[in-house]
Amino acid sequence: MTTSVIEFMDKFGANPRQFETQIADLNRRQREAETAYIQGELQEAARILTETNSQLREISSEMMEAKNRAMLLIFIAELLAVSGTAMISGFILWTMMVKRRLYREVEATKLAQAE
Repeated sequence: MTTSVIEFMDKFGANPRQFETQIADLNRRQREAETAYIQGELQEAARILTETNSQLREISSEMMEAKNRAMLLIFIAELLAVSGTAMISGFILWTMMVKRRLYREVEATKLAQAE
């Protein structure tokens, strides 16, 4: 999951480098725990994995906050683009409606007057 969030953040302009280094450190710690487990040091392996798990939870919450900040900037940019387009369209429509009032409908044409 963390890898997919890092890729997602990278696509949207957030800086995932600090998270990548932290995850690399967690992978190193996990290998240490595996080594300790193989050597029969079960208490040490459990302690390392517990620490790694809590660090991973912290990193995950930090990554989600960074992703949300990146998405907020995108949403603001989209909101401004849509609002600007709506305001320009509304102004053009309003201008056309005002000019239409200047050109009133003709009551009778020359053909109708000739009869």
